[in-house]
Amino acid sequence: MDTINRMVEKITDAFVQNNINHSTYVANIDHDRFRYIEIRNFLEAASEETIKVFATARTLSKSETLLSKLIRWTLPARITNSQRTEIEKEEQALRGEINSNAEAHRRRIDGITGQR
Repeated sequence: MDTINRMVEKITDAFVQNNINHSTYVANIDHDRFRYIEIRNFLEAASEETIKVFATARTLSKSETLLSKLIRWTLPARITNSQRTEIEKEEQALRGEINSNAEAHRRRIDGITGQR
């Protein structure tokens, strides 16, 4: 993301200093916008998969004995319907934690940078 931001700054500087023409500027900005959208979509998909994995891991790790964990590790994973419901609850809990943490970090950063 920082690389894309630096490229946009360089392209904008080049345009402002008349080192490139308007059509070149627009073409470069469009290309960077496409790459940004591509990266954003990838990160959103990765985030969704990560949340599902964490929710599943949390659900499966609750109230299991060491022996049951060892057995589960050696057998293919089978998720029951009740576990699926618990996984969905864990996903919702994780999303709430992520949003809460993101907001707390945003406020902290804004406090440091003096924004908002």
